[in-house]
Amino acid sequence: MRLVVISHAELTEIDGKWYGYAPYIWEMDLWMKFVSKVIYVCPTQSQTNKDGLDKELNFKNIYVESIPSFSLLSPKNIFRSLIAVFICAIKIGRAMRYADHIHIRCPGNVGLIGCILQIFYPQKKKTAKYAGNWDKHSKQPWSYKLQKWILNSRALTKNMKVMVYGNWSDSSKNIVPFFTASYSEELKLPIFARDLRQFPIKFIFVGTLNNGKQPILSVEIAEHLYKKGFIVQLDIFGDGPLKQQIERYINDHQLSDIIRLHGNQPSTTVISYYQKAHFLIFLSQSEGWPKVVAEAMWWGCLPVTTNVSCVSDMLGYGMSGSVI
Repeated sequence: MRLVVISHAELTEIDGKWYGYAPYIWEMDLWMKFVSKVIYVCPTQSQTNKDGLDKELNFKNIYVESIPSFSLLSPKNIFRSLIAVFICAIKIGRAMRYADHIHIRCPGNVGLIGCILQIFYPQKKKTAKYAGNWDKHSKQPWSYKLQKWILNSRALTKNMKVMVYGNWSDSSKNIVPFFTASYSEELKLPIFARDLRQFPIKFIFVGTLNNGKQPILSVEIAEHLYKKGFIVQLDIFGDGPLKQQIERYINDHQLSDIIRLHGNQPSTTVISYYQKAHFLIFLSQSEGWPKVVAEAMWWGCLPVTTNVSCVSDMLGYGMSGSVI
């Protein structure tokens, strides 16, 4: 079977090998045992070194069709974007004609083109993964709302299963609620392997250090509890534009004894901290599927998180963590 994957997720070529964002590639690896050939239609780049989050594409029969990156939100480069859209549409349409199965990753600019073009292939088997927030009441770009409308429409989108995070009452039969698996059964530990009565109270933050994830708010929570007399420890995993600001805050408020910045670390290292932590603090402003919340739950680390997307559904509406 020839699988065509249409995605805005960038692939990187290093010494003739292809690498991609590790969680995305791990997920796609599960599909590979069912296909004879896979074609990735996506933006690409070449470089000499890979960062810690990249994983090699190990499937042997891989073809990568490179398309340009573009933005539909910037009026400055509208002419260049129109040319890029035209090139993307030609290449995506050509790949769809060749495919036995079409898989579209949404939301995103490339996903929008894929959503529109798939309308013209009603007989082909198709899947889409909508990795954003499916809640129609949430504030989102117009392009995201258009993708959701097309995918949900039984008149426009035929022969497709759309994987969506959480259960939503206004969904059509196209929609398949699901949660993304992060771990395999082999990693499961018996509940008695962890001492939940250990002290100090251990918190963990895992995610990109940017404004959307609000890591400084997590730091302030740990500081507040510390000043209230609690023995606390916060371990922060991730990197991003707020790293230096967080470092300054920790130094200025003399919090280095209770808050540690670890940067990006291998999954085995993060797992070891999940197993020791009591609570995940993850106060993100916008999510589709918050992978770290699912990971924390797996290891018995209770999430304290914001009520975005399908988080309440994930936590059993407060039964398996705290939604604030």
